Amino acid sequence: MKLDKGKSVAAIGKREVIMGFRLIGISTSREADARDVDRVLSGMIAEGKHSMIMVTEDLRSGISSRLLERIETMNDPLVIFVPMPGGTEEESVSKLAKRILGVEIGE
Repeated sequence: MKLDKGKSVAAIGKREVIMGFRLIGISTSREADARDVDRVLSGMIAEGKHSMIMVTEDLRSGISSRLLERIETMNDPLVIFVPMPGGTEEESVSKLAKRILGVEIGE
């Protein structure tokens, strides 16, 4: 799947989730767990080949606070945490809009 500037959409998650992303056309996907997600995500950001990187929400805990702070302020690539079935945390639409667009919307 391609977006503007010839950059692609990528995904990071556990094997079974990555297979699903590949089935819907997201060919750039990397398998990771909480132990190596920080390294994998940092590498994908550094490559500069992706306009959006989707990371499964269950891996958020494996990302360093330093990288999470960086993600909060950048939009190229845009890093989105995808909620998993049965998951307990997900980014609200209002928080996502504030982070991406810099605009507050009512909750």
